Amino acid sequence: MNALFLPGASNRNRQWIHAFAEQLGSLFDVRVVCEYQSWDQVGAHPDELIELPRITSQLKDLPTPYVVVAKSVGTYFALRLIRQGVLQPTRCVFLGAALGLLQRAGDADELVSANSVPTLILQNRHDPVASFTAVQSYLASRKLNNYRAVELPSETHDYIQYDLMQPLIQDFLAS
Repeated sequence: MNALFLPGASNRNRQWIHAFAEQLGSLFDVRVVCEYQSWDQVGAHPDELIELPRITSQLKDLPTPYVVVAKSVGTYFALRLIRQGVLQPTRCVFLGAALGLLQRAGDADELVSANSVPTLILQNRHDPVASFTAVQSYLASRKLNNYRAVELPSETHDYIQYDLMQPLIQDFLAS
């Protein structure tokens, strides 16, 4: 199994995504870690018109089958590319799902519904971007059975509880 890692928007996710990919290294043969062009500009936010083609170009380095592991804005990019048929993962693992960003995009239901692969969402209980309860309610109201949300005990948008997340991800990938 191989993995594509899509980080969150902030430049501080650069170090985090590499550390997380390394932490999960034993689960994957090949790991492709994306970095955003906006990280090279102070205060810039990833622009999907720039980043989606960059992500697509990195797929040439990723053998199939593969899993998408994404955090925050990375979940949005993953869902957009899945809907376009560019990404074809066997499973997805989302951390800190960017529910607000999806809803602001205006096509959240289409994006989320277009993803038919089993998807594990690890969401901090009081994540300021989207709480676990908000994510769980959104999924339940749309009867999306391929998504499974798991609550993590944190109040931040940081996903650094590797000891909690790794066994959850490993069990999900093995199921």
